[in-house]
Amino acid sequence: MAKVFSSPTLFEILMLVVIFIQAFYEHANGKLNLVTITAGKFSVLSAATVAPAYAVAIEDMSKRYPDIFANHTVVPINVALKVNPGTPEGDWLVVEELVKEYGAGVLRSNDPTVILNSISARIFSTVGDFAREDNLVTLSCGPSEPNPARYPTNIIFYPGSAFDFGAGVIATMDALHWRSVAVIWDLCSALINSARVEGLLRGLLPLLERRSMDIDALVIKMDSTLEVLPKAYYSALWRAGNHSRIIVCGILNRELLELMAAASDIGFISGNNYVFIHVYGLEVPGEQPPGWKEMGGIDLKVREAFERLLIVRSQPLNWTQAEPLTERIVQRINTMFGIPYDAENKLNEFAIGCYESVELLSDVLNRSGLDGHSIDPGVFMQQLKGQTFQLTLRNVSFGPGTTRPPTIVLQKFNSLMATFQIIAKLNPSSRAWSTGDSIQGELWNGVVPPDRPLCGIHGERCQAQTSTAITIGIVVAVIATGTGFAALYWYHQRYLRVGGNVWWCLESALTYHRVTL
Repeated sequence: MAKVFSSPTLFEILMLVVIFIQAFYEHANGKLNLVTITAGKFSVLSAATVAPAYAVAIEDMSKRYPDIFANHTVVPINVALKVNPGTPEGDWLVVEELVKEYGAGVLRSNDPTVILNSISARIFSTVGDFAREDNLVTLSCGPSEPNPARYPTNIIFYPGSAFDFGAGVIATMDALHWRSVAVIWDLCSALINSARVEGLLRGLLPLLERRSMDIDALVIKMDSTLEVLPKAYYSALWRAGNHSRIIVCGILNRELLELMAAASDIGFISGNNYVFIHVYGLEVPGEQPPGWKEMGGIDLKVREAFERLLIVRSQPLNWTQAEPLTERIVQRINTMFGIPYDAENKLNEFAIGCYESVELLSDVLNRSGLDGHSIDPGVFMQQLKGQTFQLTLRNVSFGPGTTRPPTIVLQKFNSLMATFQIIAKLNPSSRAWSTGDSIQGELWNGVVPPDRPLCGIHGERCQAQTSTAITIGIVVAVIATGTGFAALYWYHQRYLRVGGNVWWCLESALTYHRVTL
C-alpha cells in the first residue's frame, strides 16, 4: 500500500527530530559525524555521482589529516527517486532517515556533526538551530541558497547556482537595453541529461517572471529526441524569431551546434541581427563546451552563427588536470553502484565540488587546531571570511560572508582565433557585468542589434506595408485621374455643349439678319 504524505509543516518535522534527539541523548565520545545527503531523482545530483565523490574525498582526507578523521562515521542519506528534494515529502523522507540514525545511536546530539549535502540545506540547518546544537555545520556543494536561520553556519560551496546563471542573462539584457526575449526549451526527454537543461532554465524563468512588467518573454518548448530534425529546430526558431531578435537557447551543447546550423539555413544569421544566448553550466568532462572545429559543412555554418552567440557560464575547470581524480571517482561509481564507465556522462562538476567541499572542511579544521572531537561554528566561519584556499584542483575564495561568490562570466566568439573569450565577469553583489554599460563596446563594435523584429524575420512585414502603401497610392491616383476625366467630361457636357448651342443660335440669327437684308 502506497504511503500517503500529509505534507507536515517544518515545525512538526523539527519537533519530531528534537524528540528523537532528546530520547537518545548520550554523552559525546568525540566521534566526528559526516552526514552525506544526496538526491536520487536528478542525474546531475544523484547519489551515484555525488556519494562516490564524497567517499573518495573522505578517504583522501583521512590519510592527509589522520588526527581529524581518527574517529569518524559516514552516514549516507539519499532522497527517494520519486520525490523531489526541497518539497515537504522529500524533506520528510530525509528527516525520517535522520531520525533512524539518531534512534540507532549512530548520531548523538552533542557529537560534532557536519552535513555534507548536494541539495537544499533548509531542514538540516534549521534543525541544529532549533535543537540548540553548537557543533553542527552544514556545507553544501549543490545549488543551494543560504539559510538566514542558520547564518553563519551554513556554507555554500558551489560556484554559482542556476539563479546566478539566470542573473547573467538578465544582466546582459539590462546592459544592452533589450526588453524582449524568446526562450527555446529543448525538453530532450529521452536523454539522461534532460535535468541539466531544465535546471538552468528553472533559474532563469522565475527571474523573467519577476521582470514581466518590463521584459516581454516567450517560452517555446520542443523535444529534439522525439521530433523530426531539423524541422523541429526550424519551427522553434521561426516562432522565437517572430517574437524577439534575442533568443536564449536552453539546449545541450551537441544540439546547440545543430540549432545554430538551422538558424543559418533559414537566414537568421546574414543581415538579420539576431542574437543567441546559451547558458553553459554544470560541466561534464566528456562534453566539450561550445566551440568550432573545421569538420564539415555544418561547422562552417556554425562558425558564422557563433559570431552572434553569447555564452553565460562559470569559469572553466581544467579537466585534464582533474583526470586522475575523476578516474578514481568513476571507479568508485562502478564499485558502489555497478554503473559502467561512460566517457560522456561519467562525472560532472558537482562531483568535483563535493570532493572539494570535504577538502575545504579538512583544511579549515586543521587551521583551527580542531581534531574532530569538537567543532565551534563561530571559529569555523571566521576561517572562511575573506580567505583564499589552495585546493588540489584550484584556488577557492570566500567573500565577507560564508558563501562562495559565484564565478559567472560572459563569453563572445573571436572569429580570428575561432574560440570563445571572456569579455565580462558578473559582480556577485550588484548582479551586473563588471564592464557595466561599456559592454556595448565589446560587442559588435558597439552597434547593438535591436531586440524587436518590427519588420518580421526577413523584413516581410515592412515589405508588406510598403506594397500596401504603393497599392493604395496607385488606387488613389487612378481614382483621382478617373475623377478628373469625369469632371472634364461633365464640364464639356454642361458648359461646352451649352456654349455651342448659344453660338449656333447667334450664328443663325446673324445669317437670318443677312438674308433679310
